[in-house]
Amino acid sequence: RHPTTPQLCLLKSFGLVLLAVLQCCAVILPFVLFQYYGHISFCGKDVNPSPWCQWRVPLPYFYIQQHYWDVGFMRYYQWKQVPNFLLATPMFLLCLYSLLQGAIQMLS
Repeated sequence: RHPTTPQLCLLKSFGLVLLAVLQCCAVILPFVLFQYYGHISFCGKDVNPSPWCQWRVPLPYFYIQQHYWDVGFMRYYQWKQVPNFLLATPMFLLCLYSLLQGAIQMLS
């Protein structure tokens, strides 16, 4: 007996959802494993724990960015970065203009 059309649709949908979940896992898994490895390496019983071990969500990558690279949320936006923004302005305006022109053509 062959499956009917609604059954085929349901089966295909389930397959697509399963594929999407597997692809998300393939992307997220290396990050999670690295965080776990850092946690067991630097927060274990035999080592002097790092400050990030006490965080609610202990992620060594964020600590490394914050402590050694001075990178964090909204930290890039400083007065010393104004020349970089000025350098990027022409390309930003060109992209914005192209985006608006495409939207106008698509809506008309």
